[in-house]
Amino acid sequence: SREAAEPAVLSEQPLPPESKTPEKEKKERVTITGRVGREPSFKQIKTGLMAKFPVAEHQPDGSTHWKTIVVFGSRAESLRDSLSKGEMVTVSGYPHDREITGKSGQKRTVTEYYLAAGIKHHK
Repeated sequence: SREAAEPAVLSEQPLPPESKTPEKEKKERVTITGRVGREPSFKQIKTGLMAKFPVAEHQPDGSTHWKTIVVFGSRAESLRDSLSKGEMVTVSGYPHDREITGKSGQKRTVTEYYLAAGIKHHK
C-alpha cells in the first residue's frame, strides 16, 4: 500500500541542513501539567540564556512523576519574573535524552523536556 511505503521513503531522506535539532523531527511533542517544584535556575550558554525547572506531574494512581523542563532564549528570559515555586503550569515540549555521570562514577540517562511552545499559567 502507498501509506506503508511513505515512512520508508521519509526515513531515507537526509534532514535539511537548517534543522538545528533533528531529534525534534523524530519525537512526539508531550504536554505536561503540574506544579513547579522550585524557582527556575538560569545559566548563560554560548547560544543565549537557558532556564531549567522541575514540574511535578500527579498521576491518577496517586504517584508523582518529576519532569525537568528546559527553556532557551527569549522564552527563558521571560520566566525570570513570571514563574514561581508551587505554581500550576501546562507546558508542551519534546523529550531529549542526555547521558550524565553520577557522583560515584556510574553513567545514566536523564530525560529533559525542551519547551516547544509557551507556558500556560493556571490560576
